[in-house]
Amino acid sequence: MTTMRAPARFEIERVDEGGGVVAVRFEGNLELDEGAALWKELGARLEPTQRGQETRFDLSGVETIDGGAMALLVQKKWDLQSSGARCEFVGTVQKISDMKP
Repeated sequence: MTTMRAPARFEIERVDEGGGVVAVRFEGNLELDEGAALWKELGARLEPTQRGQETRFDLSGVETIDGGAMALLVQKKWDLQSSGARCEFVGTVQKISDMKP
């Protein structure tokens, strides 16, 4: 039996801005029900991360985000900072939604 999954409702792009700064740009809807795909895509976009590198999570293209997805981003930010990189959130999210039961 083959299970068909709907395409992800988000996109993540990595952009080298020069000077040791990397922007990770998010677009679409970030929700915990796609948490595994979000975590996998984010991890792929962050490799390799250098000690001292500055990473900016640009949320300006995000239409909605729920608390669960935000928690994953905060965890990844903490992971980067723990490994010696700098990380910050930039941009604004259009709508922060409630977590779904």
